[in-house]
Amino acid sequence: MNYEEDYEDGLFDYSNKDEMNEKVRRYRRAFKNNEEIPSVEILEGLTNYCINEEKFNDAMYFGKLWSTVAPYSADALSKLAYAQISLSLVSQAESNITKAMSISPFDSEVRMIRAMIYEHVGNYEDAIEMLNLLLIEDPEDGDILFQLSLCHTGLGNYKESIQLLNFISSKPEFKLDAFVELAFVYSLVGKHDKAIETYDKAIEEDPYDYNLWYNKGVMYSQREQHLKAIESYDIAIQIKPDLSVAWYNMGNSYSSIGKIKEAIECYEKNLELNPNDPDTLHNLAGNYGDVGNYIRAIELFDLVIKSEIANYQSFFGRGICYDALEQFPKAIEDYKKAVKLNKENPDIWYAMGDTYYNMGNLVESVKCYEKVIKLDNTNIECYYDLCILYIEQLNFDKAKTMLLELVRIAPEWADAYYVLAKVFTVEQDYQNAAKYLARAFQLDETKVDEFYNEFPSITKDIKKLLRMANSY
Repeated sequence: MNYEEDYEDGLFDYSNKDEMNEKVRRYRRAFKNNEEIPSVEILEGLTNYCINEEKFNDAMYFGKLWSTVAPYSADALSKLAYAQISLSLVSQAESNITKAMSISPFDSEVRMIRAMIYEHVGNYEDAIEMLNLLLIEDPEDGDILFQLSLCHTGLGNYKESIQLLNFISSKPEFKLDAFVELAFVYSLVGKHDKAIETYDKAIEEDPYDYNLWYNKGVMYSQREQHLKAIESYDIAIQIKPDLSVAWYNMGNSYSSIGKIKEAIECYEKNLELNPNDPDTLHNLAGNYGDVGNYIRAIELFDLVIKSEIANYQSFFGRGICYDALEQFPKAIEDYKKAVKLNKENPDIWYAMGDTYYNMGNLVESVKCYEKVIKLDNTNIECYYDLCILYIEQLNFDKAKTMLLELVRIAPEWADAYYVLAKVFTVEQDYQNAAKYLARAFQLDETKVDEFYNEFPSITKDIKKLLRMANSY
């Protein structure tokens, strides 16, 4: 091959990307076939082009050749280190940048890459120290300032990072990158409105960047503005139809607003692009369960469990489906597996208590409900269900104690007062029964008819109770 024909005055024509990409492929094939290694200038040009285009595997390949041909070139070693750190090859990058620094310790570009490697591995303090030294030479260098903002973000110095990025965004050549990073920092500090505003500025710079539309959608999702999130995800997908994460998030947004059919379509599309993704399978199964297609939901939960056995949510979800199909033993089996993986989740215990109740196993149901109350003493529905169970077991003392606690934490709930009144009636404590029955009537007038329906034969005691209740 005549390598020199592709090189003129030390410069490739980087603007012609199709031609450059063809050269990269051609040179790699040639080197693989043990043809003559080209000049340092050719290797330098190929390495720089690949770095600019973020083709880091190719950049590392040519950088290694370049540093082999020119072993004492700090430029070659530092560019090789840059490609390696971009591929997270930390130890290799550290080795090569150390060599480059020993050869040319005061070279600005070498020190810049040294700082970038510090930042990549989380050594922000040393990176900032080196970058500040570089700023002495050029206080408004956009690359240095941008790297400095990344370090401040890494340290949690968000105010400093925002100030730097706002300044950098005034430089035309850095505007897009600065807006993207600035939006990210705003999201870290919970300023989602500012993040969205900044993503809009970035989109003005590059309206066809699908990542910008996707990230904007994520911000809307976090603000629970799901319709706007769906609009952003949809545009991202129009630009890049195989953007699986956008399909997934759009499915989540549709699910959040109750549009289950649309959510299912999104999840199904994502599975075409990303088969057997556990999160998608799980959410899709949940949505099929929501529309009553329990068989299909169970099939999908099965796939999740096979791929990710320690997923309590999928055992829980499958148990709910078995419960809905009245396959109670299978539901209990799944709830037990879910509890084994997450003993502190009150929802699982509650569902298991309900299933035991449906099976007629009141003893186990009580145990589950009591566990729920220990884990979540604000769950008024469980308080109520447990009270009803105590009454069914004729354990009026426990029922009364629980109901008194329930009316304390839920003072506006008529059902609690009503049932408490019934317990006091059974105990023939008509004074307290009348007090709580009156409160139930005040909160919910329908309780009057309900009371007459439950007690069609009004005895003297009941009549007395009603007169007392009406007197309150």
